[in-house]
Amino acid sequence: MDLYVCVWGWVCWCFYVKSLQLLVICFNAFKNIVQSVS
Repeated sequence: MDLYVCVWGWVCWCFYVKSLQLLVICFNAFKNIVQSVS
């Protein structure tokens, strides 16, 4: 799971560089994944 979080975080960073709106969408999706796992 840690590796997946690391990769997902890297993808979020790429989104952040390109668009702040994409970062918000990515962050919300990431929160949902964390909640569903824990």
